[in-house]
Amino acid sequence: MENLTEQVAKLLDEMEFSYDFDDEQNGFFLEFRMDNTDVDIIIIADDEAKCLYNRTNLTLTLPDDSITAVLYKINEIHNQSFSQAHIYIDEDNKKLTAQTVIDIPESGIVDDDIFKYFLSSAPQLLDDNFNDIMSVAFGQKHDTSK
Repeated sequence: MENLTEQVAKLLDEMEFSYDFDDEQNGFFLEFRMDNTDVDIIIIADDEAKCLYNRTNLTLTLPDDSITAVLYKINEIHNQSFSQAHIYIDEDNKKLTAQTVIDIPESGIVDDDIFKYFLSSAPQLLDDNFNDIMSVAFGQKHDTSK
């Protein structure tokens, strides 16, 4: 059986996604344009723990004075959401991050649909709630036009 890194690379290649790979982090870096925002995705393959981590970041930094209000908004989102992903604020860079983790059985990643859901759940949670979060963080709807 291929290791997790090889399996993820194969699946991303099959889906024709462009990505960079970092050997030190054993991570795949992808940039996505969603409906409401851009996100940076890091997929980390952990062969020892037999799991994959998806950390999806918004590309903007939250203002210091809105952190508490955004945290309350995150709680509200989690209470209303049934997503496998969860949102948090990265303390180091004040970026909003959504994360999801899946355990991989000994047989490997055997279902492409489960991998696609794993890949999309974190960015989708951020995108679906982007305007509400930006309204709290910046006091108005955020302009997503570029």
